[in-house]
Amino acid sequence: MVAPAEVEDEDGWLLDADTADLTVEVTSPGNATCDLTDELGEYAAWQIPIYLLVDPRKGDIFLHFDPVDGKYRTTHEARFGEVLELPSPLDGARIDTSGFRLYG
Repeated sequence: MVAPAEVEDEDGWLLDADTADLTVEVTSPGNATCDLTDELGEYAAWQIPIYLLVDPRKGDIFLHFDPVDGKYRTTHEARFGEVLELPSPLDGARIDTSGFRLYG
């Protein structure tokens, strides 16, 4: 999870979901359906601006952003090895996925 720097000084270790700028998840080999569908809707409903889902089963990456009414309006699909450019609120941030590995 990536959150704004100003929340670092808040008491406690839990943050409200709408504080996050980005949530990253790696699908589990045995529970990918939950990661690919159920959690997608939850993160959008919580208004997390960017949800990055990494699927090492086949090397797929799904960058979901712009949540409205419990759904992400935009999805960018990529493959391991590509460089991802993140949208607002993390404009200009890049993630190089060339080091991502497939499940064995």
